[in-house]
Amino acid sequence: MGFFVNVPVGIAAIAMLSIYFPNLKQVVREKVIDYAGLITMSLSFSSLCVALTYVRSAYLPEYVVGFLFIFAALMFILFIHVERRAVEPLLPLHLFKISVFNVSAVAMFLSNAVMFCGIIYIPLFIQKVQGISASGSGALITPMLVSLTVASLIAGQVISKTGTYKKLGVLAFSLITVGMAMASTMTQSTGTTEILIYTTILGVGSGIMYPVFNVAIQNAVLRRDIGIATASTQFFRNVGATITLPIFGLIVNLTMNMDINAVSSVPVGPMITAIHNVFIFGFAMCIIGLIASLMLKDAVLSNSNDFNVMEEPIGNEEI
Repeated sequence: MGFFVNVPVGIAAIAMLSIYFPNLKQVVREKVIDYAGLITMSLSFSSLCVALTYVRSAYLPEYVVGFLFIFAALMFILFIHVERRAVEPLLPLHLFKISVFNVSAVAMFLSNAVMFCGIIYIPLFIQKVQGISASGSGALITPMLVSLTVASLIAGQVISKTGTYKKLGVLAFSLITVGMAMASTMTQSTGTTEILIYTTILGVGSGIMYPVFNVAIQNAVLRRDIGIATASTQFFRNVGATITLPIFGLIVNLTMNMDINAVSSVPVGPMITAIHNVFIFGFAMCIIGLIASLMLKDAVLSNSNDFNVMEEPIGNEEI
């Protein structure tokens, strides 16, 4: 029944889109759907996720997991080959010639991975280690989700008024790095106030990410590529969570030398170490993301649809 709470929100969203979304009339030529790219990419990432999920698990034999890893790699290679030849590729490879796109893709991948690391493993720590109920852990994670939304709105306004975005990108990764470092210090005696501070910092940093790298990519590509470039950022963001969540679970299982899904009770001591290792892995991703954000080319945005990348060529050249 809890899922039905989303129905009124969905209805309101549909109503707002039908009323306020601009009706853009243009001639649309017949599109060629890249079915081969869609199939190979889906097979590659789904196989990789299944393999990562069942490493060191009793549910799948090791040779099956090994086969899935090899199959995922082969499908990925085939996907690249297909995209080179596609008339309208699912993921145009020429976008990777643009440094802003590459940096933003990495940043989106890592930031979403870190965000889900906090959303899933902080409540798990609160429940399994501190013995707080599921509703209590949900209440403690709520400030992260609220601050994420508010920070995203504020960041968008700041970008609109200042016309630049790089400093916000660096600030965002700095915040989630601090937040993840704080989360890695959690113990059984960590107080509610401290947890609220940690989750809020993570939420603010994650929220700033959303408009920053979207704007960066949209202003680094040609007008005809804006749609696919924006969609690609969402793809890398989703892949960040999809790929790293099984890795986080693998870290927990390897640390505890057991599949926690196959046992009824988990000892507190090893669980603390396991979740700390997840947070340390998340912290390492934050450091990589911070370095990537420092490499982001800044831009001066105008009030029109034009833009100027600082001291860099535009178009199909390297940006």
